[in-house]
Amino acid sequence: MFQLIIIISAKIQHALIRPFQTHPSKALFGLGMINCFLACGLVYIALSGSFLLGSTLESSLFMLLFGLGTFPSMFGVRFLKFIFKDSRFKTKLNYLVPLLSVLFGIWIIPRESNLSIPFISPPSSKLELKLNEP
Repeated sequence: MFQLIIIISAKIQHALIRPFQTHPSKALFGLGMINCFLACGLVYIALSGSFLLGSTLESSLFMLLFGLGTFPSMFGVRFLKFIFKDSRFKTKLNYLVPLLSVLFGIWIIPRESNLSIPFISPPSSKLELKLNEP
């Protein structure tokens, strides 16, 4: 049974790799076209927020404003390639990203643990969500 799984996975892997070996630009274009159907997590959060609104018009307006709000950042990413061409910046970024990840983890774990540490983790009573009941 295990050998059958290995054989099947090898055939699938070979079928997926073959287009990249023969026509890499077409394969990357096809992969990008498939990838466009995958939304990021923020889109799913915005969609769930729009579902909670009262009407279709409000939900549509919410999603329109969300899309317009993301446009400047998507437009700005285009210009980041000029910053990343500098190898010194890449080297600094390679050290900075893990450091910021660790610092963010050190900050977020006590915050989400509800330890009531001033300025780090607010008391859970202040985090209550108050909904307007009809």
